[in-house]
Amino acid sequence: MSCARRIVTDTGVLVSAAIRPESVPALALEKALLQFEICASDETLAGLETVLMRPKFDPYVRTDWRREFVAEFRQRVTLVAVERTVTDCTDP
Repeated sequence: MSCARRIVTDTGVLVSAAIRPESVPALALEKALLQFEICASDETLAGLETVLMRPKFDPYVRTDWRREFVAEFRQRVTLVAVERTVTDCTDP
């Protein structure tokens, strides 16, 4: 890994960016991709794909575009292994 500034992006921001490309979350993601090293785990990416493939998003964005979004995001992030699970939050 490089010495770049690293960040983790909330899945909700990614979902919003995927279904609304002109939204504030999409612009924030674009800026983050340009200025930071975004880190994600395989578990996070799998969760993102699971959420984006839900039928409730069909009216907003085609399924193939959502799959492409996940694939491109996966290529642009630095994968990190989850070494410890934090349980301080009620939302796992």
